[in-house]
Amino acid sequence: MRVERPWEGHQLIAQVRALSRLPPNARLPRLPEDEQVLLESLALAEDPVEWLERTSGVTIAQVMLWKALKDLAPYLQGAYRAWQSGVHLRLGKPPSLSEEVQESLHLLDNTRPTTISLEILKTVLKKLRPYHQDEAFRKYIENEEAFSLLSELLSLPREGDEIEYIVEKFSHIGSIETIRYLISQVIPPPALLWEPSMKVFHPNMPSFADGYQVTLKEVAIGSHGFALTLQTKISEALFQLPKNITLMLVEWGGAAQIFDDQGYHYLVCHQLGEHVGRGRTHYMKLQLLCFPSISPAATKITLAIDHMSFSGIGFQPKQKVQQHYPHYVLQSKGRLTWSIDVSQRDIWRPRPWKPLIGE
Repeated sequence: MRVERPWEGHQLIAQVRALSRLPPNARLPRLPEDEQVLLESLALAEDPVEWLERTSGVTIAQVMLWKALKDLAPYLQGAYRAWQSGVHLRLGKPPSLSEEVQESLHLLDNTRPTTISLEILKTVLKKLRPYHQDEAFRKYIENEEAFSLLSELLSLPREGDEIEYIVEKFSHIGSIETIRYLISQVIPPPALLWEPSMKVFHPNMPSFADGYQVTLKEVAIGSHGFALTLQTKISEALFQLPKNITLMLVEWGGAAQIFDDQGYHYLVCHQLGEHVGRGRTHYMKLQLLCFPSISPAATKITLAIDHMSFSGIGFQPKQKVQQHYPHYVLQSKGRLTWSIDVSQRDIWRPRPWKPLIGE
């Protein structure tokens, strides 16, 4: 079960814009030429999502179709292995794909969505068409939002054009997914951004928006990156929930921008969260893992967060397990900002440090 994250699209755009303003100590991998040119063009676009929709319809469709097909086999194989080992699955016995279909899905191994042949993608999709008549197959892909596109494509008339359909109906979300894919190819993994010992400072600096407070609790600086840890608490009363409904799996996030007094920007690569519910109050932490480490010339960094949102799944205690639960979202209209003096970071004491768990 995944909580809706309305801030993700805004955060991806913030990441793209930071790419063209990184400090000289930033070293990111260079992508294959077509992807590198696309990413650099996005970084210069006034509205990256609109620019992609207008100029790159076929690329958007390829990314969407490639991702849906590539994720299918691991999803079904994982469910099938769980069922074979005796795990009770709410959807029943998973479908088993024929060797021919599995071989066709292997055609996607070690490929990139921007360069793979459209014919290969269409061939794999064609081999899956008969499975859409299988009740177990339909049940499993219709249960997962990630495969809603695949379900629709398999329902098209045989003469339908899948690429044209994606461009017409999914261009906006496809643009966001294309940006997500490109960003995922250049940002460092979390393990490269933190070290067992970091230089740590606790500013305990509050910022306010729309009646609630968010505190910047910690700044931790390493040789390859740095982490900013935020903390807040939120009452369920602000969500205006229906009677007898409470929240579970609450998450929060926003479009974070970090820049220094030299004009350089930093890439917020990962947002990690921690959540503890006590009654109808939720105590939450958000950790931003950033790249690269702070420029030696910088004496101050500023963190600004727009589109801050809290999102949770509503449920009624003692109710039966459901396929779908309602989501409730609380969005901030204000901007949260913190300015941190880092001029004395050379004398900050190194301390043992661990990131929050999960992303």
